[in-house]
Amino acid sequence: MTRLALLIALAAVGCGSPAPSPDPISATARNSDFELVFSLPRSTWRTSDAIEGEAVLSVLSPDLTSISGSGPVAFRFTAEGIVVEPARPASCERFAIASDVPIPTGIERSGSISPDDGSHPFDADWFRDPELHLPPGAWRIEAIAEFYVGSDCEGPLHVLNAGVDLTVVD
Repeated sequence: MTRLALLIALAAVGCGSPAPSPDPISATARNSDFELVFSLPRSTWRTSDAIEGEAVLSVLSPDLTSISGSGPVAFRFTAEGIVVEPARPASCERFAIASDVPIPTGIERSGSISPDDGSHPFDADWFRDPELHLPPGAWRIEAIAEFYVGSDCEGPLHVLNAGVDLTVVD
């Protein structure tokens, strides 16, 4: 292959969509008693990729052994003009937690949509898809831990928010 042909071939390969990034991304939120770490294996995804990640809630104080709430971690999805807020059930569940036993949560979708609003890609099919796919664009996914110390949803309220920015391409 001539040098010119090789340069043209390399330029053509470089003109496509960016390849998914190999570098993991993460964010951490912490207060005096708890830490939330949210991680994704990369920051660039294709629309056909199933986006995976995990939020891990850890206790920093050895004296705390339980938390309560409707589920310790939920996820918010944000892009230009789109916000999918997490929905939390009106329940009070107890979760055991210890410094050596954190609570991991994979990315989950929750929320609600207006049945007559077809102007966004988040319809009932998006919620039913067993894998998480996002439309192209710049996105922020936030892991939001909201819980009470103790087992009865009446102790001090803690809210931790750890968000990562990612890009989704066709």
